[in-house]
Amino acid sequence: MTTTLLLLPADAAAESIAVRADAQGQVQSVGHATAPPEPSARALLVVPGVDVHLRWLRLPGRSMAQSRAAARLQLAEHLAIETQALHVVIAGSAEADGTRLVAAVDSVVMQQWLARATQLGFAPDAVVPDCLLLEPGADATAAVMHWDGRWLIRGAQLACSLEPEAARLLLGDRVPAVPPGPDPTHSIAGFARSAAHVPIDLLQHPFANKAAAEQKRAPRRLAVLAALVLLSPVLLLLAQTLRYEIGARVLQARTATQLGVHDAAAVPAALQARRQAGTATDRLAMQLSTLFAAVDTLPAAELDQLDYNPAQPLRATLLHTDDASLQQLSARLADAGWHLDPGSSQVEDGRMRTPFTLEPLR
Repeated sequence: MTTTLLLLPADAAAESIAVRADAQGQVQSVGHATAPPEPSARALLVVPGVDVHLRWLRLPGRSMAQSRAAARLQLAEHLAIETQALHVVIAGSAEADGTRLVAAVDSVVMQQWLARATQLGFAPDAVVPDCLLLEPGADATAAVMHWDGRWLIRGAQLACSLEPEAARLLLGDRVPAVPPGPDPTHSIAGFARSAAHVPIDLLQHPFANKAAAEQKRAPRRLAVLAALVLLSPVLLLLAQTLRYEIGARVLQARTATQLGVHDAAAVPAALQARRQAGTATDRLAMQLSTLFAAVDTLPAAELDQLDYNPAQPLRATLLHTDDASLQQLSARLADAGWHLDPGSSQVEDGRMRTPFTLEPLR
């Protein structure tokens, strides 16, 4: 399978480079991308890693929407920017320690990259930051490569693109004895070798390739239709109820294990003790865990939005079917030591949409 890589420089006025690689990751051709590339089995857009925030985070939540919301809240504590303007993507697989690679880039910058690719007649199947096309160094060492006037650094839970001086400060005594040279040939060969397996793809969610997304959704639609034909409404309701009950018990057991208690009934007291003594990050993680667990026990209810500011109560929006669901959620959170203050509900597409704030009981 051949792969065409379009390497975008950080300077939009500079020429992009088109690289064609074979199935073994060997470079077949390199040239300036002044015309639409030749057709290949796969098209990979390589973007400047200097504009992408890359972190490995522990993310609560059982769904991708919940994990992305939790990632935004954690990123807000590290980045001095409005996280709602960020395009956030989470790697499909977790690391050995349970963390996941999270990539965040300004949505406007992402749009500009795709527009530059379109102008060159390039339709990418995936988008990846350049620093992630570098194999991590062995043991505690960091791999370093020179590209586009910067040093690309890749190590254990570390990936970034920095000016050489900043890179030296970050690496400290791990700076290579022989600094990477500016010759792009070595870097391009490294990109080609790693192109077959990218750790994360930025072309997701609002920027997802529509054709690929539709192809993935088609089998799911067929499976759902078959299930609706074969199963009666009563069986579907029973299956959903059982799923939420099992999910709630699993979450309770995990929470009890994390808090060091042996009985799920002791979780509220342990959470209260942790809440009083923990840091702001610990309190946020416990608050999210409690909220996600409570929502997961309500049939046909889900969180649509989360907004966190350390100086204010946690704000969220609940999609639900009736007032009883909101009352049940409020009662469950109150049992766990949290007060839910709902706002005005609106009906959208047959479901109720209710904003609310969540803070400790007084």
